[in-house]
Amino acid sequence: MKKIRFLAAVLLLSLLSAGLVACDIRTDSKVLLCYAGDSRDEFGGGVYAEAVKESRCGFQTVELGKNAENYRSTLEDALNRSGDIQTVVVVGKDAYNGLADYIRSFRGMNFIVVDAGLSEIRSNVCALEFQPEEFGYLGGAMTAAAAEGDIGYISTFLNHFDNRILYGFLQGAENKNVHVRYMEEQTNVLKAADYMAKLAEAGVGAVFDQSGRSSLGSLDTAYRSGVTVCYGGIDLAKAAAESKDAALLTAIAGGVQKNYVSAMKAIQKMTSAGFETGGVSYLTAKDGAFLAGGATVENVNLLADSGAAFVSLCQEKIVDDEGLYTPQYSVEATYHEAIPSCADTNDWKYAPRAGSGNGMKPYGWKGIGIWSTIYLQQDQKPVSNTGIEFQNMKLWAYTRTTGWVLLEHANPTGSFYDENFSSDTHKNFQSNFINYGEEKRTRIKLDYSTIGYNYHPFGSQIDLVAAGLLNDDGSVINGDTLYILSEMDIRLCVWDAAQPSDIDEAKYVANIGADWWRETGLFWTPDWNSNKDVCVGQFRTITKDWKRLYMTNVPASMYEEIFSSFPFSE
Repeated sequence: MKKIRFLAAVLLLSLLSAGLVACDIRTDSKVLLCYAGDSRDEFGGGVYAEAVKESRCGFQTVELGKNAENYRSTLEDALNRSGDIQTVVVVGKDAYNGLADYIRSFRGMNFIVVDAGLSEIRSNVCALEFQPEEFGYLGGAMTAAAAEGDIGYISTFLNHFDNRILYGFLQGAENKNVHVRYMEEQTNVLKAADYMAKLAEAGVGAVFDQSGRSSLGSLDTAYRSGVTVCYGGIDLAKAAAESKDAALLTAIAGGVQKNYVSAMKAIQKMTSAGFETGGVSYLTAKDGAFLAGGATVENVNLLADSGAAFVSLCQEKIVDDEGLYTPQYSVEATYHEAIPSCADTNDWKYAPRAGSGNGMKPYGWKGIGIWSTIYLQQDQKPVSNTGIEFQNMKLWAYTRTTGWVLLEHANPTGSFYDENFSSDTHKNFQSNFINYGEEKRTRIKLDYSTIGYNYHPFGSQIDLVAAGLLNDDGSVINGDTLYILSEMDIRLCVWDAAQPSDIDEAKYVANIGADWWRETGLFWTPDWNSNKDVCVGQFRTITKDWKRLYMTNVPASMYEEIFSSFPFSE
């Protein structure tokens, strides 16, 4: 397998080298094209290689590498070496995100940003995008034709631009029911495999997967589950041929590729004829912008023309899959929906974990308390006018003797804590906090003023002896096992309705858990002699729609038995 990859890389480099020699690059070129990755990368490198080849060597090029901290210096070095560059072409969302601050501060340079799904266009930027509704429509039409039954849609974005792709997909899906998943991370193959398995369990026969490298993680599961994959944006078949067993390719029914030949031709025309910054130019099917195996785009409605129609289509076609996020794997899952912004030394950063004793109560301990943590998502920037609203913070307990008992419906308040909980450091950012006590509902805001902090709401310390679950010595009544469930509802909201909304750019995550307390009335101590985690639940992305967070110490294998009587409706 390594040999195949090596030969493929050598072949690609040979083609690039041959192209460069044959074209005799001009050293006085006025355009510099940059890409985040390298030309040997089996995914995005194909974008860069196509850009180099199809530019007919009219551009100078630079690979930014894969470390975003170096993008600025790499680009500056290239500009210094290249002389009189007038336009920088930035290919892809990763490259743009890594250079966004640099582009924002730059004067005297025009930037063309290609295929980055921008929702905000700077005054010195011209965005060149592939018409998102058309791209989605082609994906929807191909996926609907690939299998009987429901179809799925997997993306790595959840914003206005992705909504436009989804709007086109729903139009192309005809009368199919659609199951939607958002990956958030293009490299999490474990999550992709699990998402594919859950879609298969829900009766999905074909999936349009535009999750980038993560798509390889879903192929194996699709093959075993009989699900057909239509890929979006990259040639997954070529990548899979180098990375997976050839048998897995039978799960692929083709896909929608973005035709970077058309993009390069458009850039050549723009740089020679002049172009306006501060807006978006779209590559359409009429320009030959998509390669989709014979599928055609006809009469696609654009989201900008009909927002109400998009909402209506979502309500009509999208299946509510929240039932898949039950408490069952809230601790045993191998990943979070997205990663919180904190140090790698936190052993719960990349996946949930059970507390000491596999989440079971320490012998003789008598108290418990619910908590949650709310974070900025890793590698994302805060926004200034989006709040996070949460309510229905409830703590439950179960024994075979008592059944499920509600211990507390808490008023979810707390404080802003150091993101790593170092030395229990916390602050109160009063202007970033609103509590509606009678409704047991809270709104907080994580913005630039709170960088380095999370918000940590918690409930009361509950006496389990007084609650009738423990004997006076702290043992469980009748020798039962004590199980716990924490839950809370959470969503994004506009903070100040009089100010412009940035809710589509908001990237935050939250989870929920609980602590055992040796006795009620104690405070945290550095040796953890007063309290210990029950479990640290799975982080979920926070969206405009309400989501329910869960954590339980009930083993996944016992879930059906223990939760058969749980009052989920309350």
